[in-house]
Amino acid sequence: MCGIIGITSKNNIKFDLIKCLKNLEYRGYDSVGIYLNKLIKTKGRVSDLEKLIDDSINSSCGLGHSRWATHGIVNNVNAHPFISYNQKFVLVHNGIITNYLEIKENLLIKGYKFYSDTDSEVVCNLLDCYYLKYHDAFKSLKLTLNNLEGSYALGIINLDEPNKIYFAKKDSPLVIGKSSNFNFIVSDINSSYFLTNEFIILNDKEYGYLDSDNIHIYLKDKEILKNSITLNLDNKEITKDGFEHFMLKEIHEEPKVLKNILDKYTLNNKICLDPLFIKELINADEINILGCGTSYHAALIGKEIIEKITMKKVNVYLASEFSNVNLINYNSPFIFLSQSGETIDLKIAYNNIKNKDKIYTFTNVLTSSLAQLANKAFDLCSGIEIAVASTKAYISEVTLLIMIAYKMINKDEIFINEIYNCINSINKTLNTKESIYELATKIKDSTSLFFLGRGMDHLINLENSLKLKEVSYIHSEAFYGGELKHGSIALISKGINVIGLITNEKYLTLLSNIKEVESRHANVNLISTSNLNINSQYVIECNNELFTPIIVSPFFQLLSYYCAKLNNRDIDKPRNLAKSCTVE
Repeated sequence: MCGIIGITSKNNIKFDLIKCLKNLEYRGYDSVGIYLNKLIKTKGRVSDLEKLIDDSINSSCGLGHSRWATHGIVNNVNAHPFISYNQKFVLVHNGIITNYLEIKENLLIKGYKFYSDTDSEVVCNLLDCYYLKYHDAFKSLKLTLNNLEGSYALGIINLDEPNKIYFAKKDSPLVIGKSSNFNFIVSDINSSYFLTNEFIILNDKEYGYLDSDNIHIYLKDKEILKNSITLNLDNKEITKDGFEHFMLKEIHEEPKVLKNILDKYTLNNKICLDPLFIKELINADEINILGCGTSYHAALIGKEIIEKITMKKVNVYLASEFSNVNLINYNSPFIFLSQSGETIDLKIAYNNIKNKDKIYTFTNVLTSSLAQLANKAFDLCSGIEIAVASTKAYISEVTLLIMIAYKMINKDEIFINEIYNCINSINKTLNTKESIYELATKIKDSTSLFFLGRGMDHLINLENSLKLKEVSYIHSEAFYGGELKHGSIALISKGINVIGLITNEKYLTLLSNIKEVESRHANVNLISTSNLNINSQYVIECNNELFTPIIVSPFFQLLSYYCAKLNNRDIDKPRNLAKSCTVE
């Protein structure tokens, strides 16, 4: 979940290195550092690091790193980069080395000292140990990699070769950027869009080195040739474009996202998804969908709708718990949902699936690891998402799962027409933000808040609750309305805020649950898709119940945003969170 940038050039790279680190901020981090002929690192933000960098610090080769803490607390010592004990290597690392304690014990016996609590410093000193023996940095890298267990993206400078960067990748994102005057490694293409649009996508267990003119990539001790790809990146997606926060901008982009999906996957009133993929889903006994966090919530909604209109059994799994699940049908197709395409839990799940010919990935990043591993990858069409809390990518995932369902029953035109209705409904929500802001002022001081719903409304509320927690830090939970009386109502007391959601007439039984919490002096606000003539009600227009997750979710995303803003939270970079979860 860390950010890595390493540049080697014919010119001074200081400002490019810092800009890349700033562009990596959206991934989430707690400390940051650089090596430019001098090591500078600090806990906090890139802006804190900049204050420590004076005009004398310049170099044509350097490393930068933004850390999300795993091993060791957040402090300056545990921040990257690391310099080895004998001052031979500088290293940045993303991932987790699972056997680092064993390696550390052996190095301690040999007289090495450690100043941090990290697994990354152990890797740096292991390189150092081999180098003192063989005086060959490349051989030291290969021997070190042979001893590592776990995941890693490594950027390394041997201080005897100050213009060369060594690299290695396994289960953590890392790509190479190419240009005429410089080359670089980076963990996230989006952060380096201003440097080049030409990249080489590294696969697991590939390693090598580069300087300003040459790139050498190896696999299993043999040098390999890899073609670069040219990406057309929209620089506007990296800017706030006049909005106060990326999250607000991305919520406002949701109508455009839906239009992008129609443009990408429909033609002449027909859904144009891969026919072999759809045929496989139709012929399968059941369908498996995996995701984490927001993607898991999208999967739950997809299950509800696919089962309802196709009568096909759908299993949804939390990717992080997949290895603990029994009775999995490995002969059925698997759909992976991942905004970044680098989610480590999904990569681990991939390794546990026997029939890898039936794995399909839906992601924003078609150059990502999961996209490369899948039998076929599908574009979410939501574009770059900078805010850590996912909004438009969630809408994309839900929409594409609904599209799959309608394609399976050959109701293409109904789907297309309803998406146009969704676009209009979301635009109405975006144009009536005042009422959402008003509701936010009512609930912003909550110590706890509860979402109540029935049926699919509960599944929608799972994501609503997560979004509120993520950005506003208000504790919230989503409960089935009918389950209140079976224990959860013990949490209801005077002044507690409750939000009810009713999007279907058959869910009107929730009104009796609302009466139950009102009688215990809770403050209740109701969001519904029809006017029920009760107090504190907000109405969102919706014509088709199966599309309510798309239509009502922007309302709750804005509600979370305004609660966070009113509480002066770091909206785009909430504490302790990272955009792309690349470690277990």
